[in-house]
Amino acid sequence: MTLLKGKKILVTGGCGFIGSNIAQKLSAHNQVTIIDNLESGSLKNLEEFREQVEFMEADIRQPETLKGLLEGVDIVFHHAAYIFVTTSVKQPEYDAQTNIIGTINLLNECRQAGVKRIIFAASSAVYGPPEYQPIDENHPLNPDSPYAASKLACEYYLKLWYTLYGIETVCLRYFNVYGPRQDPNNPYSGVIAIFTQRMLNGQPLIIYGDGQQTRDFIYIDDVVQANIVAAIHPKTPGQVINIGTGRAISLNNLSQVLKDYHPDLRVEYQKKRLGDVDHSLGHVGKAKKLFNFKASITIEDGLKKYINWFNQQSRGAI
Repeated sequence: MTLLKGKKILVTGGCGFIGSNIAQKLSAHNQVTIIDNLESGSLKNLEEFREQVEFMEADIRQPETLKGLLEGVDIVFHHAAYIFVTTSVKQPEYDAQTNIIGTINLLNECRQAGVKRIIFAASSAVYGPPEYQPIDENHPLNPDSPYAASKLACEYYLKLWYTLYGIETVCLRYFNVYGPRQDPNNPYSGVIAIFTQRMLNGQPLIIYGDGQQTRDFIYIDDVVQANIVAAIHPKTPGQVINIGTGRAISLNNLSQVLKDYHPDLRVEYQKKRLGDVDHSLGHVGKAKKLFNFKASITIEDGLKKYINWFNQQSRGAI
């Protein structure tokens, strides 16, 4: 496990699912500050390590709230974002204000403060409906929602800050991330979080379509490790890099794996939703070649970890 030590680090969106996991891992050996406007993140996600980090309620849409927060910071992990894809179609200006303008505000502050490197939570959504599989970084970029378009715009801005100002920026295009702290009550959460909650509540799994659609699911610990290595490796600046497993599983097969935990688990099929992508599989050769990253947690092991965590949270709530 690669470690990052002795650095001053800022995590934006650090009260969210991925951001909080990154902050927790880094807090053991670094000085970590988390900023979040708590719109979609939760302070509950910091409970396990609250005493090890500094939290500041701040909104990247308001540059005045960022003043002074970047002084002396070595690395920024930028995960603050408006993540609601469907809502972005209805309110594209709100999505852009957070994801694009907010990112520009952050980049300006990073430049003024002399931040050395920025790791950006990009998204495989920038590819749009796949034209071929597996999807490599040279795949055409066809975002089909304002959310995806704003994520792509952020990539371009980060690349500009690298070429114009010399800040080492890295864009990690996540595929389907799952694991502890992913909120199953959020309708925009990944299917694994929703499936797991329904299974543990004794409810049937709902699959839209025939269940043959496939996804590249990557466990949160692998994503955290990818961020850490990308933050210290000399070959990553200026790059956009897929972060996935390079392995796909169908929703039908996923439900079969879950039946190992609940043999009487039922599955209900409903009409396919408009706009759902049939297949999504990331080509992960660039991550392996550039900084020797390869996801190590299988879907079976990842589900076991996540279900155990979910059960612990449920017992703690009683």
